[in-house]
This record gives sequence, structure tokens and C-alpha cells, in this order.
Amino acid sequence: MPLQITYLRRWFALGAIGMVLLVAGMYLYARHKVRNALKEVPEKIGLEVQQTAQGFTISRSEQGHTLFKVQASKAIQFKQGGRAELHDVAITLYGRDSTRFDQIYGSDFLYDPQSGDVTAQGEVQIDLEANPQGLAKPDQAVPKELKDPIHLKTTGLTFNQ
Repeated sequence: MPLQITYLRRWFALGAIGMVLLVAGMYLYARHKVRNALKEVPEKIGLEVQQTAQGFTISRSEQGHTLFKVQASKAIQFKQGGRAELHDVAITLYGRDSTRFDQIYGSDFLYDPQSGDVTAQGEVQIDLEANPQGLAKPDQAVPKELKDPIHLKTTGLTFNQ
């Protein structure tokens, strides 16, 4: 008795659906395993997270003028040594007399509160810009005009407050 085409089509369709479900199940299982593995990495290498924060800012002022400001969208502070990992960082330098508006920004930095070092972990963008209006208005506002800033790219930058 020969097989009919309709039976072959049904079996082929069921086999294809079964394969799609099998591949989707394997993908979801692997994704779940990777997500859990990433959570276990700090424990395996001996790092213990003390605190995490969304939004982090430090600054230094002298005689009513802000010298610099470090802002990060996320900070993870470790118990060992008190160091912090900063993500999406922007450092703004105003200068002692507020005549500068230099910006340093990058995706990953390490902050050591004991030494005051902020060290880049990867590529960093730097914009150097004079702010002559800073003498008249020492409020650390963004200059009205950003005229021809100098753009630099570097790696391994260390900023010390």
C-alpha cells in the first residue's frame, strides 16, 4: 500500500514544528544558564559587592567654585578595598577660576576613594573647551557657545582629583 501525499505532508509539518520547538527550547535553556552564570562570576573570582547605585556623583569645590564633577549612571562598590566600578561616566573640569569646560567621558571606569584615582577601562573621549564666560559667571553652567572644542580619543586614562 503506497503512502499518500497528505500523510507525508502532515508528518513533515509535525517534524518541522517539533524541530522548531526543540531549537527554541534549547535557546531559552542556554539563555537562562548564561544569565545565571553572569550573576555568579563576582563570587567565583572573590569579589563581593557591597553596594550598587543608579546615579553617582562626586565633585570638589574650592572657595565657592566647583573644580570638577564626576557623574556615572551606575556604580558598583566592592567590599574589598572600597573601590567602585563606574559605568557611563562623564567628568567635567571647570578649572580653578572657572575658565574651562573640559569633558572626559567613557563607558567603564574604576574609582579608588583612598587614592582619588578614576581610571578608564577602555576608550575615552575628551573634549577640551575654554570658557571665558566663566570669569563673569562662575556658576559652572554650560557655556552659551561651544566654539571649536578639541576632541581627543585615548585609552588607559587616569584622572586624579
